[in-house]
Amino acid sequence: MSPAFDPTNLEDVFRRIVDLFNGQNFDQLQPFLHPQVTMNRVDDPGSKQGIGPVIDYLKTTQTTLKPKFEPDYAQVNFPELPIGHVEVSGPAGWRDRTDISVTPITVKFIFTLTRANPGDRWLVIRTWAHR
Repeated sequence: MSPAFDPTNLEDVFRRIVDLFNGQNFDQLQPFLHPQVTMNRVDDPGSKQGIGPVIDYLKTTQTTLKPKFEPDYAQVNFPELPIGHVEVSGPAGWRDRTDISVTPITVKFIFTLTRANPGDRWLVIRTWAHR
């Protein structure tokens, strides 16, 4: 039996977000996004801001592509701060499409998560990745 998900645990939240993204469960990402979230796109200078625009972008452009974000968890940094903004960062494989014949590119990523109190759940306020 796997341990219960804890929305106040930074690593639990990050792993859940990755699983939901990779599973194309974009609507289920909403409770993990800060109202002022900004998502920078990989290989594109643009960004999306706000929960609605981020989810709409994912549903309208990424559903057909089925990209995969594959963090190298052995190298991911999970800082231990009780409140405020924290950065989860590290290397990851990125595939624009699920097709396994496509070799993932290596990207560096930073997800900034925030919370006001130690008992609050972590929310993503910024995502960023580049080659």
